[in-house]
Amino acid sequence: MVLFCFFIVAPTVTTTITKPNTKKDIIPKRKLNVAIYDKTRIKEQLKEDEGFRHRAYWDRKQWTVGFGTKGAKGEVITREKAAERLDKHIEIAERNFDVLFKGHEEKFNEVRTEAFMNMLFNMGLGTMMKFKNTLGCIKGTKNPDWKQVAANLKQSLWYRQVGDRAERIVKEIETGEKV
Repeated sequence: MVLFCFFIVAPTVTTTITKPNTKKDIIPKRKLNVAIYDKTRIKEQLKEDEGFRHRAYWDRKQWTVGFGTKGAKGEVITREKAAERLDKHIEIAERNFDVLFKGHEEKFNEVRTEAFMNMLFNMGLGTMMKFKNTLGCIKGTKNPDWKQVAANLKQSLWYRQVGDRAERIVKEIETGEKV
């Protein structure tokens, strides 16, 4: 199993570096916010969850193509291009996870990280930020009550709309184990 880390780079402090016979250079130090997950596993899970469609189709609010990524009306895509686009959308989910859970990364094992990344891929950061009770259960305590987090998710419209995928994701969040 290969584990990957992702991070968002945020300048925090500057360091002055001097070289002989040159002007001073200001170089920002970088703070890294890291969460661990299995990138291959999340990619394969998203491929399975989304399926592949080479022609764009209307999906509730937008045109979707490939492996569940945003497309345009009439767009046609190859599997190779769809896989590249999926990688970019996984990177977006990584950054969104970091934004959503900044300072709380240590509360997540890799399975829970992947579960929330799957949700972020599916619904986006804006919608995920509306899950106030769920987020409060995670951010409001040092040791989240994952059963309560799962119970809150089960009450959401997302859970009712997504079906089997949502059931699996919620079970993974509750137990911290891959289903």
